[in-house]
Amino acid sequence: MECPQSELDSVNDDKPVKEYKVPDQSKLSTEEYEQALKQYEIYKHNVDTRRRMRFIPFKDMKNDPSNPFLSILGELSGKPTVPKPHQKTAMTTWAACNKEHVSKLFEKEKEKKRPVRGQIPKLWQDCIRVQWEKLSEEDKEGCDATAKVKHAQELKEWKASQEATVSNTPEDLQQAIHMLPQFIKPILEGIQDVQDGYVHSLAWVQLEPKDDGHINIMRYVLTSSNMYFSDAQYQ
Repeated sequence: MECPQSELDSVNDDKPVKEYKVPDQSKLSTEEYEQALKQYEIYKHNVDTRRRMRFIPFKDMKNDPSNPFLSILGELSGKPTVPKPHQKTAMTTWAACNKEHVSKLFEKEKEKKRPVRGQIPKLWQDCIRVQWEKLSEEDKEGCDATAKVKHAQELKEWKASQEATVSNTPEDLQQAIHMLPQFIKPILEGIQDVQDGYVHSLAWVQLEPKDDGHINIMRYVLTSSNMYFSDAQYQ
């Protein structure tokens, strides 16, 4: 599944997602509350769908949709690709700073409502929203300002990581060597697609930078055969 370009273009990392208020049962009639609740569930479903559609290509291709190998190349070079940080909402920022308070309320609600496993995340979010709505506008604005400050700091650190030179420390060189199987896997898979039935492998020998230069032999094998490796390597 691919995310439409129009959806990708509509994403603004510097603008938090608008929150839809949970219907207040005390202020609505039974019929109005049921209708409002249906609309809220539709809204939540749409938000989850949009988030999932953005996450799938972002996870697979990171920051450059035209280069699916970018994240692997970053790991190989000792300079991992770090996703661009998104600004958190004011409510999320408040919840992170008041996690202990929210947890106590959550435990009380959980004892009272006895939710099944799939309902627990929603109950947690409901507890956050209930407490958030009790805050004054001044406090909410303060949380929003805090979220912007934190985002600016995260963005600054992200830009610094992107502009940094490739690391050549023994630890990072070692990590790059161990990432080679992940890099070669999609290449071998592409070859196997047109040469089905063959056993494809790649072997390499290198010094271990982190292990006093000791020699390490690695071999990556990709096959659809049911044979054991010890048998397949002689076929």
